[in-house]
Amino acid sequence: MIARIALKWGIGLGVAICIWTWIVHLLGWYTTDLAKGLRADEVATILPLFFLYMAIREYSRRTDRAPKLLQALGVGVLTGLFSVPISSWFLWIYHHHINPQWLDILIAYQRQHLAQTGATPEVIEQTVTRLTRGGTDQAQLIGALVGTILISIVISILVWALMRFVTMRNRQVQEQ
Repeated sequence: MIARIALKWGIGLGVAICIWTWIVHLLGWYTTDLAKGLRADEVATILPLFFLYMAIREYSRRTDRAPKLLQALGVGVLTGLFSVPISSWFLWIYHHHINPQWLDILIAYQRQHLAQTGATPEVIEQTVTRLTRGGTDQAQLIGALVGTILISIVISILVWALMRFVTMRNRQVQEQ
């Protein structure tokens, strides 16, 4: 049951990330106004929060009880992992065919931003080197996997704690 729920919501998360990326690109935020694109990426963290919450909530409803921590982690991490092939595939297409200049745009933006904030040339070059190394397909995939696992663990724990709190609160209210 955990895998089936995670697959359903993981596919939804992967597709939502693809749609979000496409919309931000169509708005020009990844090409002509990168500051907005980077802010949009921060806002996009609501996507895994929503989809993992929905997956864990569905598990809770199907079992008619709040999940234990390991169950919440299982549902959450699997949901995140099921999203990775979809979102990574789309991002590979995006980075290689739709916006192949993405890394050059990001590097130029960071150079300008760091120079405006008074960063030393050494700091700017270190940042460029880090971005260049992180822009490879292998680094992107590893980052997606590790990032997904870490974010899924944190969100799953938060959702589990929230569900436990609500369950305990409801019991207290019913006892009064």
